[in-house]
Amino acid sequence: MGYANTLETIITSEITSTKTSFPFNSVPQIQVTGENKTTNNAYAELSSQSIVTLQYAKSLLSFSAEIITESQTVKPIINKPTLRGVGTIRCNAESIGIPEIKPGVTVALAGLGSKFSKSYVVEKSVHSIGNSGFRTVFDSKTN
Repeated sequence: MGYANTLETIITSEITSTKTSFPFNSVPQIQVTGENKTTNNAYAELSSQSIVTLQYAKSLLSFSAEIITESQTVKPIINKPTLRGVGTIRCNAESIGIPEIKPGVTVALAGLGSKFSKSYVVEKSVHSIGNSGFRTVFDSKTN
């Protein structure tokens, strides 16, 4: 998948689904989803450095996140958990179509404030072409 003469492999193993739709008064759309079956070592090699920086409201079109926190008991008498700090941030994002965004690679997100402007390892990506052009939706997490 890609533009002009630049093509990038986005699925290295198995296509798990294809969806096609023909909306009224719009461009036909196709969405391809696949499962990447790289080994853990290959996954670690891919995630070592960011392949692209996505800027919110420019190349990063949408972003939603969940902060996974660690809890700890302050005192046995109180037995009330308090937030100790941010453990992992999981996010779902949509960007302009970038075929290099695939499971195992790292993307840097910018323009989201100090809490969310970080590097994320892509866990799942869906590439689609439709009336909005080429788009990539991906799930990722902080290291």
